[in-house]
Amino acid sequence: MKILANKEIKNLFLSLSLILGCTFFLAEFFLWLSCHRLSLSLLILLLLANSAVCAVCFVYFNRQNQIMEQAISQINAYLDGDRSARIECDDEGELYRLFHSINSLAAVLNAHADNELREKEFLKNTISDISHQLKTPLAALNIYNGLLQDEHDRRLGYAYVRQGAD
Repeated sequence: MKILANKEIKNLFLSLSLILGCTFFLAEFFLWLSCHRLSLSLLILLLLANSAVCAVCFVYFNRQNQIMEQAISQINAYLDGDRSARIECDDEGELYRLFHSINSLAAVLNAHADNELREKEFLKNTISDISHQLKTPLAALNIYNGLLQDEHDRRLGYAYVRQGAD
C-alpha cells in the first residue's frame, strides 16, 4: 500500500480511528452512567462509521496517488526527451494549478531549446560563409603566388642558361 507509506496519511487514518474510538468509549461510558448497561449496537454503529470514513479517505487518497503517478510518468517522459509530454490539468484545484505551471515551464523550456537550435544553426551558417569568403581570396592569392614563383623560376632559368652560354 503506497498510500500508507506517506507518514502524514498514515497519521490521518490513525487519528480518525482514535477519534472514533474515543467517541465510542465516551458514548458507552455515558450510557453506563445513565442506564448501567453497555450497548453492542452502539459499538457496531461506530465501527461501521469508522470503516466508512476510512474507506472514503482511502478511495480519495488512492485517486490522488494515481493522479500523482500519472504526473510523475509524464515528467519522466519529458526528461527522457519527449518534448510533447504534458500533464492533464483540465480540472480545478491546487494540484491542477501546479500541473498547469509545470506544463507552462515545459513550454518555456521547449521555446528556449528551439531558440538555441536556431542560434546554433545561424552561427554554423555564418562561420561557413566566413570560411568560404576567406578561402576564395586565399585560393586566388595562392594561385597568383604560384604563377609569380613560376615566372621567377623561369627568369632564373633563363639567367642561368645565359650565364652558361657566356
